Amino acid sequence: LATLLMLCLWTPALVSHAQAAERMQLVDSEPRILLNKRVASELDISNYLQVLHDASGTLDIDQIVAAGAKGESGFSPVTDSGIATGLGENIYWVRGSISSSLADGTETGGWLLQIANSHARHAQLFVRQGNGWEATDAVPGARFSVFSLPMSPDSAFDFYLRLQVDGMFSIPVKVWNQDAYQQSQRRLLPVWGMLFGAVAALAL
Repeated sequence: LATLLMLCLWTPALVSHAQAAERMQLVDSEPRILLNKRVASELDISNYLQVLHDASGTLDIDQIVAAGAKGESGFSPVTDSGIATGLGENIYWVRGSISSSLADGTETGGWLLQIANSHARHAQLFVRQGNGWEATDAVPGARFSVFSLPMSPDSAFDFYLRLQVDGMFSIPVKVWNQDAYQQSQRRLLPVWGMLFGAVAALAL
């Protein structure tokens, strides 16, 4: 009886540990993505980013990186569920680090970074290429700004985002596996079609 009771107590803990090991996890205050698409779908990484308000709106990626190398970056941690913006039109720089490990060698497809608010009017992703930083524009046709991430198994990289926003909003930043994101968009399309159809019918 005592043995049976101990097994009952241990089993939920073992199951919980196994499930946690398969999901996306955050380690050492940095986004760490475990590539297991059978379980994981999306991860809000907002609280693991840092943000800088570019008051002049004139800073470029080289100036941002050079200031960081001198310890004068001016970035501060994001403390909310998204990047808090201010009144008027503003430029914000966001930086973060992502590392990945391959949990299932049979997996295919990539990973996407999503600026989950349509009020980020213009967004650019900067990743290191060789000795410099290369700007990547958002994937065309998406409702939000979405970028392909240069992820490979057992790798890590730093990234910067430049956001142009007009008004006060909270802007979450998420990582999606590509398959889950595409499935999510396919589910949303009929809903948006019905909504716009209803609006058009009311207008008529």
